[in-house]
Amino acid sequence: MPIVPYIVEMTVYSKASALQEGATILIRNCTKKTTSDSESTNSSGFAAIDLANMTGDTPYEIGDTILMIAHYGNTMNAVKYVLAGVGKKQTVYLRYEGPVRVNTTGSCRIRQISVSNTDSSTTYYAEVYDFSTGELIEHVEALAGVTQPIYYGRGVGAQNGFVVFTENVKLLVTAKVV
Repeated sequence: MPIVPYIVEMTVYSKASALQEGATILIRNCTKKTTSDSESTNSSGFAAIDLANMTGDTPYEIGDTILMIAHYGNTMNAVKYVLAGVGKKQTVYLRYEGPVRVNTTGSCRIRQISVSNTDSSTTYYAEVYDFSTGELIEHVEALAGVTQPIYYGRGVGAQNGFVVFTENVKLLVTAKVV
């Protein structure tokens, strides 16, 4: 039986909220443990990936958990999504700054996560996911108008890298990695 296309369309914005040309996007199917080939955004900040082109006899199934990842230089953002329907359109703002560790060989340890919430009235959150498994490593509350570092002694481990999701464009996240 032929695999039905499942198109994930992403529009990526820079930290300055401008359309980001040349950002790398990729999809990690955490259920199937496969990763798409990467694509680059065009001058409109747009790129698309067809999940049907991923490896395996059944590259995706409705209900699979995926990470949609965009990164450019030392900025990144990601969205975790459970596949439903016939495709997905996603807007991503690059709100994480720091070492980008996506689809790497070997593990890394996150020593510190810092969040800076420029909104003076609303608390937002950031989440850090293990790239390989899609498991939540850390959920960080960012209080309104506050910058706060969170330290992890020996560090928090991630297999084959990590991805960061930020809830709002007013939230900036950084990390120190060893």
